Amino acid sequence: MQIFLFVLGALLVISRRPDALTTPQFFAEDGSVWFADAYRFGFWHTLLLPDAGYLQTFPRLIAGLATLVPLLYAPLLMNIVGIAVQVLPVNLLASARLASLGSLGARMLLAFIYLALPNSRELDVVITNAQWHLALIACLIMVANPPRNFVARSVDVFLLVLSGLTGPFCVILLALDAILCWFRRRRWQLVSLTILAICASLQIAVMLQADPAIRYKAPLGASLRLLVDIISSHVFLAAIFGSSNYTARLGFAALLLAAVAGAGVVAAAVIKARWEFRVVILFCVLVFAATLKSPLVSRTEPQWQVLNQANGIRYWFFPMLAFLWSVVWFATASRKRILRLSAIALLVLSIAGMARDWRYPPFPDRNFPQYVARFEALPPGEALAFPLFPDGWTMQLVKGTKCQSAPFGAIDTPGEGQRVSGGVISVRGWANAAAPVKDVEILLDKKEVADVVPSIARPDVDSEYPGSLNRLKGWEGSVDTAKLSAGKHEVASRARLTNGCSAVIGTRSFEVLH
Repeated sequence: MQIFLFVLGALLVISRRPDALTTPQFFAEDGSVWFADAYRFGFWHTLLLPDAGYLQTFPRLIAGLATLVPLLYAPLLMNIVGIAVQVLPVNLLASARLASLGSLGARMLLAFIYLALPNSRELDVVITNAQWHLALIACLIMVANPPRNFVARSVDVFLLVLSGLTGPFCVILLALDAILCWFRRRRWQLVSLTILAICASLQIAVMLQADPAIRYKAPLGASLRLLVDIISSHVFLAAIFGSSNYTARLGFAALLLAAVAGAGVVAAAVIKARWEFRVVILFCVLVFAATLKSPLVSRTEPQWQVLNQANGIRYWFFPMLAFLWSVVWFATASRKRILRLSAIALLVLSIAGMARDWRYPPFPDRNFPQYVARFEALPPGEALAFPLFPDGWTMQLVKGTKCQSAPFGAIDTPGEGQRVSGGVISVRGWANAAAPVKDVEILLDKKEVADVVPSIARPDVDSEYPGSLNRLKGWEGSVDTAKLSAGKHEVASRARLTNGCSAVIGTRSFEVLH
């Protein structure tokens, strides 16, 4: 039964974005941080390396395992693990250990809603956001009945530790587990409480030592109007009808009504349900509150304004789950007929949102196999930047084990696609690295044409990369395009470090007019 549910759940996840298996490629931090760090520094050196101010052990563990397979198959391995972690809550819900959350039929409905949740494409498959699924797994283990044998106890401990060392969720789980310990008085509950206490202490210690500059300095921009817009549009309405810009389509009165009604459903479930169900819903609500207090979505614009424009992001996962699972509780456990029928009608209506958002758009194909072939042809010490999704993300790998760091940077001018009428054009940009940058050279149509000289200081680079050891590497140079044929050409910059490592750190295409 459990194997069948796991396979069925995996097929449902894959059906929402089949390109995760047919065209596997790295997503954002999956490649640029987790895999790149594991490839550069080795498995064990990165396992407990913090990122974004806290420990991220799970993605670093999986990225380390991915370095053991050929580079071509590394994204596929990470995606398969991402699918497995995403499906695991289904098996937990099917277990008799979670009978306190409802009948088997009710729990299977909870599981289906979890897998079919609309407006949540950012959490699908990718290892970077698997910490959100791990947090739910830890919460379900925490409220479950005690495991009955050594294997089950070992699995519980492993998953709790893994979740606790991946993201800051364990701090909220610890507080809720303390409440459960008070009411349950079970010996095994003390085990989960102890594990979460140790993990939370480690995470808090890391967060206290983190450089404050890693947090975005953009203003929060909180307001009552934005709060109403956010929870009505991206949580309650999106959970029923799918992701859309409801703020532009509906008036404030309608949005306020949706916000109040949705919050009322969640609050009523917290008040009336059994303690185990209350804890799960409270966890979802508290995580949502924490993300609203300190979101990471913009470096410059007010955070809540950016949040209100974002569909499908990770921050909507837990509040939508709390809302729809509360509706399931009313549909299956409420004693009042009118409430049960209303909840059932709402669940039937939510099928529209699930169907609307079922198929996620595939990631744009970045030709990962082609870049792997180019990388494997490089001599030791040379680096290559792999383009990733979303736009602007890259993964920089240095061939071989000689180089522990690679330069990175960008070309600021000329602009992409700029048209020039021949003659000399200026090329400016910046380079940075963990080791000293020796020099930068300009390549025109992949041929070296000029070295460049250090230019002005770059406080913007310092602000963006506060932990960098080699700062203020603005550079400038020029190329003569008079002898170039009319049409499109490419200018690139390659930075070389004092340790002999080098990498292309930026490219720009431009068009010559004659």
